[in-house]
Amino acid sequence: DLYIEFENHPEYTQSLLSIVKNENENILVQVLACAILTNVRDVVRLSTSWDDEGDTASELNKILVPVLMKALDYDIQEAAAHTITAVQSGRMHLHKETSDITPKPKQPLTNEEIFVQGVEDKLSIIQLALELLADICVQDDESEEKEDGYQDEAMMDDDDAPTVSQNIVLTHQRTLECLNNFLLAMNDIPGKYWFKTHRTDAVQLWRWLFTIADQVANSNPEEWARNAILEAVIGCLWALGRGLEQDIPLEPTDVGALCGTYEMIPLETMRVKIVGCLGPIAMRKNDIETNKVIGVFVMKLLSEKKYSSPAVIVEALNLVYDVYSDCAFDYDYPVFIQGDFLNALRQAVSSVRSMVKAIDRRRDFDLRMRADEALENLNAFI
Repeated sequence: DLYIEFENHPEYTQSLLSIVKNENENILVQVLACAILTNVRDVVRLSTSWDDEGDTASELNKILVPVLMKALDYDIQEAAAHTITAVQSGRMHLHKETSDITPKPKQPLTNEEIFVQGVEDKLSIIQLALELLADICVQDDESEEKEDGYQDEAMMDDDDAPTVSQNIVLTHQRTLECLNNFLLAMNDIPGKYWFKTHRTDAVQLWRWLFTIADQVANSNPEEWARNAILEAVIGCLWALGRGLEQDIPLEPTDVGALCGTYEMIPLETMRVKIVGCLGPIAMRKNDIETNKVIGVFVMKLLSEKKYSSPAVIVEALNLVYDVYSDCAFDYDYPVFIQGDFLNALRQAVSSVRSMVKAIDRRRDFDLRMRADEALENLNAFI
């Protein structure tokens, strides 16, 4: 067992720490050392005594984060521009099907080919660094599956390495996921301190994320690239909205853009995030019309369940419980009462119950647990 090996051989940890602390060490080697230390942090000893009551995880993070941040110091836009020039030079030999660099037999790599391979390597390092930073933000909730994920990427075989364009997309995605994990962590701090002390930055971030989404949607990228970036952006908006609450700087087109994306892209995970993102927006005071638009949209999802997945239905129900939990809200009477939402919920009970029973507890335990809770709350809410 890996943990036992490191526990029995503390010199392994010290060797890795020496690599991380050595400023002259190769950055790839340093990041890989950070990945290993992150995976075995439960048995890492930074003190000479096992009786030390210090927060080892926090102390380890103080060592790792500067190295990981250093790995991000790379001008991706400049690299992309030079890569385009290299590809257009005619001095690169690419495989017709995979677009991998395939030099002629017994011929050395050209300078252009060496440059592009270097860009791919650098982007792979950045992606791993971002995953590790994202992991540090949510260490308490991490899963072994996630740990295995960045290990697999770090040890990716050269034959499976993505092209530069794919790497750039993945880097943007990892960056947004890292931001999302940071925002989730800030939401867990009592009083949401970060959102209050950095309100201006948080407000600007909301608009920046919508700008990114607009640019991606209008640039006609490949479908997988578009979906990956948009889903990461929407995840950030969801976490950011929960923190900003009444300070969400909503523009007239924001809700329409989210609902339109829901209709346009039938990706369950993205649709769940969109519904979740609409929740904090709907709870804003003095904006009854926006609440009505969101409320009608969500009730439509619940009434047309054959077009909605169980995960989306569960998120939609949770939105209803949160948004319409108090008759004192200014939008409750003109939207919930006059819109006859309660009667619609009563009519939905039977089909929601059937949906919940159809979820295999053995195959999808987490979803079944959340669905059971949503059904129980539906009856209580009514």
